[in-house]
Amino acid sequence: MFRTRSARVLAFPCLFILLPDPALARDPPVPGEARGTVDGEPFRVPLDCSGWNADQRMVYSADDGRGLGDENGDGISLVFSHFAPASATNGTLVIDGRDVTLNAGFNRGPDAPSWEVSEEGASFSGPSLGIDSAEVEISIDCAPRDAAARGFTGRVSGEIDGNTINEPFFCGAWNGPQAIEARTEDADPRVELFVIRDSGQGTVEVEIGAETYRLVAAPIAGTEFGLSEDRVTFVADLTRRQSGDSYTVDLTFDCTER
Repeated sequence: MFRTRSARVLAFPCLFILLPDPALARDPPVPGEARGTVDGEPFRVPLDCSGWNADQRMVYSADDGRGLGDENGDGISLVFSHFAPASATNGTLVIDGRDVTLNAGFNRGPDAPSWEVSEEGASFSGPSLGIDSAEVEISIDCAPRDAAARGFTGRVSGEIDGNTINEPFFCGAWNGPQAIEARTEDADPRVELFVIRDSGQGTVEVEIGAETYRLVAAPIAGTEFGLSEDRVTFVADLTRRQSGDSYTVDLTFDCTER
């Protein structure tokens, strides 16, 4: 369902020739974990569970390039896929240079090892497929984590047009070489921050309730950011172009704990 929002905009058309449109900060991680043993030797690997949904559940070991192998060099990688409509489930674990295939293969008998898949995870117990078989126990945990565990370690707080904002903030792109980018979750309220490092100019977008505010920090707008290493502030008395009504903004973007 599409939501219709009314927009309260402070925008100067010529300014957007100078400023890029604000882009979302990098997608925050959706962390999970796999634990188990291979021939009795324990292992643990952090996971990227961003592809875990109702029908197609794709899981990769974190920082390994989504199935490209052991990209981060820690000696272990995991790829898991489950396609619910076809009841097709497969897993591949690479550990210490050994490829361990986790599925039943052509053995579909009652004693064949198989994956058990739930709403928040999956598990496998039994021999791996192939000549170099290993005895494997593995449990995948993709249960939802709280905001801080998913990378929302910052916070945006303050007021806009009489509305209070106090939300976790994702700071994964705060240290970008060209710009500072950060955002809240895609919920209500939603806040995005974009600051060009060289000029200190940028934009703030806020969606709260049925309202959308697009704010500009630049000399041409008579507004500016307050900038420090870990915080950005935006304080202004603004006027709506359409109605002429005034409103105030006082927001602090804090990524000290990133």
